[in-house]
Amino acid sequence: MTATMTDLILENTMNLSENNALTTLESLLNPILPCVSFKDDPIALSCASYRHWLSHPGTRWLDLDAVTVTDEDRTTASKIREYYRGRITWSQLKYGGTLSDFRSKLGKLVCGDLNITKNELGLIYRLPYFYAEDCAMDRVIEQTSDDVTKNKIIGINLDKIDGTYRLIERIFKSRRSRESVDFWLMSDLCRSPCLISVDHQNPLLSMLTGVLAQDNIRLRSYLFPKQHRGYHRARAYYQLGNAEVIF
Repeated sequence: MTATMTDLILENTMNLSENNALTTLESLLNPILPCVSFKDDPIALSCASYRHWLSHPGTRWLDLDAVTVTDEDRTTASKIREYYRGRITWSQLKYGGTLSDFRSKLGKLVCGDLNITKNELGLIYRLPYFYAEDCAMDRVIEQTSDDVTKNKIIGINLDKIDGTYRLIERIFKSRRSRESVDFWLMSDLCRSPCLISVDHQNPLLSMLTGVLAQDNIRLRSYLFPKQHRGYHRARAYYQLGNAEVIF
């Protein structure tokens, strides 16, 4: 049966309608968001907001249009760009693989290639927090070594173990889902770092900070071997569980 001109026109019209419907559905599911404009360098603005919070804890997440950028903020922004450009490049050379969506956006941001929409504002605001956290974690790694797989206490976590500990870093971690304070400790039991992580809203946080700030504090706790995530994922550590002070 030979198709008539009318049949061909109807078929093309239906195909166009289907394509238009698919395009409309895709635009609804993945809308193109407008880019956000800033009065100054967005990373420097976030550094100014972070700096203000450090000296005025009650004024967190200031509107970036409301902060004033100083030379100090511009210097910090430059350090952040240099730090993460090198970090992401080295991580790819060392581990390979595909960058996560977060790392991909971070890489584009510090290279000036990211089209910033409202979806990226959280990354902009938290970048100075990430930088402070990562630099502190680097210092933990520098002061310790990885002997988790070799140490005699690995796997012996059915009983609590007594040890002497010394605080080396107190790190504030800011995530959208949770904020916490990580206490990284050195121990006479091993050369690997040991961690006590506490929710930032824990009412006993202030007291615990004072206790762990003491030199050579004696603790009795479970020790659970863990693997670092992210840049230091080749290293391991011990997480302390149900720790109690030995007087």
